Amino acid sequence: SLAQAMSFHIISGNGLENYPNEYIPSLEQVLSLAVPYTATKLAIEIKPELSGEMLQKLLQLIAQYDMTERVQILSLHQSNLAQIRTMTELGGDKIRLCYMTKTTDSAAMQVCIQYGADLGVRYTVITRNMVRTMHENGLKVNVWTVPDYNTACLMIGTLGVDSVTANYQFFQ
Repeated sequence: SLAQAMSFHIISGNGLENYPNEYIPSLEQVLSLAVPYTATKLAIEIKPELSGEMLQKLLQLIAQYDMTERVQILSLHQSNLAQIRTMTELGGDKIRLCYMTKTTDSAAMQVCIQYGADLGVRYTVITRNMVRTMHENGLKVNVWTVPDYNTACLMIGTLGVDSVTANYQFFQ
């Protein structure tokens, strides 16, 4: 439950010694903290396939904090993207989306194009042609689990991806 998740004490992380009593925040707490930092953008990854009612509550919360233009919703489930796009009264037609997938076949790119969603994919399967196709359609590409600085440079410099996600800090 949300209450259970929020009861967990954060025990590791950069700078944690400055904040010894931190707990997992709710999404509402994160959104409220981000409001005054207008340059800050947030990514919200939806792991499971959600009902329309749950997605509606999510979009309502994002709109309540006037964060529709500053949030990107990431999902592994095409159905989440499809439902969000139909919720135009809640900004579902404007919010940035990202389709997270483990494959880079043409079907994955068609999902992105159909819903105006960026592509998020494991770095080992991305190709220059995929990046070009996404860019031709005005969409971005993020590769994840990039293991080191040299691979990050290859992804950005050679393949032209827009961003990398890693478990390590490569740049100061």
